[in-house]
Amino acid sequence: MTRRKTPASLGDLIPGVVDDLGLTDRLDEARVEAEWRRIAGPAIGQVTRRVRLHGDRLVVQMDSAAWRQALHMQREEWRVRINEAIGSDRIREIVFR
Repeated sequence: MTRRKTPASLGDLIPGVVDDLGLTDRLDEARVEAEWRRIAGPAIGQVTRRVRLHGDRLVVQMDSAAWRQALHMQREEWRVRINEAIGSDRIREIVFR
């Protein structure tokens, strides 16, 4: 006699499907970018040109050298805040360019 499996919820299945399709990194990048813009606020958001995730490194391209320097000096604080926002320790380094 064969056993029937209990149906899985969609919420339980999605992470596996996303991983199987190779979309995990793209979704992580989108989430990190959205959290960066939320945490950074409108003033920094206006001078942020691009936010990219490269492995465990977050690269934030800035239009303003003054903002870039100020944020660079606080990069560890920003790293902690973004990791708290995404609920993981994915970001090991932030580079402001």
